[in-house]
Amino acid sequence: MERLKMFSSKLSILKRSIFQVEIFQFLNKKDGLIAIFFITIYLAYFYFLMNFWYSPSMKNSYFPISYPRLYAVLGITLHQIPIVILLFIILKKSKQTLSSIGFRKKGLKSSLLIGAFLLFIYVYKYEKINGFQLEMFYFLYYYLINIGFEEEIIFRGYLWPRLVVLLGKVWGTFLTCACFGIAHSFMPIILGDTSQGIGDWVGAGLAGHLLYAFIYTRNNNLLLPIFIHAFLDMPYK
Repeated sequence: MERLKMFSSKLSILKRSIFQVEIFQFLNKKDGLIAIFFITIYLAYFYFLMNFWYSPSMKNSYFPISYPRLYAVLGITLHQIPIVILLFIILKKSKQTLSSIGFRKKGLKSSLLIGAFLLFIYVYKYEKINGFQLEMFYFLYYYLINIGFEEEIIFRGYLWPRLVVLLGKVWGTFLTCACFGIAHSFMPIILGDTSQGIGDWVGAGLAGHLLYAFIYTRNNNLLLPIFIHAFLDMPYK
């Protein structure tokens, strides 16, 4: 309870800036219930697929050993395609457009300009450190599509606004943070990294969600946190 009180007090500082009407309008409590169903499917499917994909019998076979990057991309694709299809079915049945998950005309130009600038910085710095390497394109794909687009669409664009409408600002945001942290705990658990527990990842999810929610609500266009999230996570080696 003490942590929740601290969380609530910190959240009150941000209330004026991240809870903007445009993000939550045209949503109702039914959308929030559907979002809980969706995130349950998302987390369960992600865990069981990755648990199978990186099991000893799979990751020690010829394909992942010979083509590790391609194997990783294939795993990501197998995860994302059903999730994208499910999300679009939900949006269509709910008669909602892409603007309901953050893709709006407002803020589009500024987001694209910032995104292009960040990508230019990354490519320039990467080539300065490593020279031209094809692996750079893998990093661009992995961190822009898998990290930037997927995580921002699922957690900031879709889940967060609907849970806020269903549960209120504090609990809706807290549950989104918890889901965000739990999702990040799966791969370390599957790969045997026990240096951090789920509680640590939930805490990281809290900080990460509030940061990217704040960035998102600077212009209410989801492309802005997509580019920034990818850029901050991209490695140079």
